[in-house]
Amino acid sequence: MKQRVLINGASGGVGTFAVQIAKSFGAEVTGVCSTKKMEMVRSIGADHVINYTREDFTQNGQQYDLILAANGDRSISDYQRALSPKEKSSLRWNLTTNPDKGPRMEIKNVRRVH
Repeated sequence: MKQRVLINGASGGVGTFAVQIAKSFGAEVTGVCSTKKMEMVRSIGADHVINYTREDFTQNGQQYDLILAANGDRSISDYQRALSPKEKSSLRWNLTTNPDKGPRMEIKNVRRVH
């Protein structure tokens, strides 16, 4: 079964990287963005796109195995409502630049959210 991943802020700089990385690992990806960015988020690989001006992903009954908050506009309790009960995990990403290798995104840590 595919891991269900939600990217809040999927149309921004970090969010667009995250959508593509999650898809490359075989996840079922849901992106959250504005109306005008929905088609772009679909085009980079999101399986589902939520327009935050019309739908609240924390209140729609869907649950995800992992949520990346690329824009940080929600409280931890909001995100917990949308996380699968068995997977209360959070992920912090770090975008770094190495003079020899150029920019890269790496997972810095995975921790449990209580």
